[in-house]
Amino acid sequence: MKAKLHGGNGQPMVAYSDLTAANGDYTGPLGFEIGSRNNLRGPGYFDMDLGLGKTFPLWERVSLKFRGDAFDAFNHPNFDTPCTDITDANCEFGIIGSTVGTGESTRVLQVAARLEF
Repeated sequence: MKAKLHGGNGQPMVAYSDLTAANGDYTGPLGFEIGSRNNLRGPGYFDMDLGLGKTFPLWERVSLKFRGDAFDAFNHPNFDTPCTDITDANCEFGIIGSTVGTGESTRVLQVAARLEF
């Protein structure tokens, strides 16, 4: 089951359309109760890296290689999981507070040329 994001355009991103009803559906473990695990899902993650290369033969034993790479080619934001801790007063249930990434949050391009002999 995928989470549907609500909000944006200056409003906080939320994972549930009605936060009060969603909060009422979940209870934290009390006493010796174990509670449920992994019952909430966050938004999906999408990342596309692309590369393109071409080799040009120049002479008998010499060639020139060009290569271009694009990391996060579509510059797609990936949202973090919403706050699911109903016992933490500092955490608003269902609110998505940040994005996740692999170090860089934007598209990265690189090109290279290599002369082989």
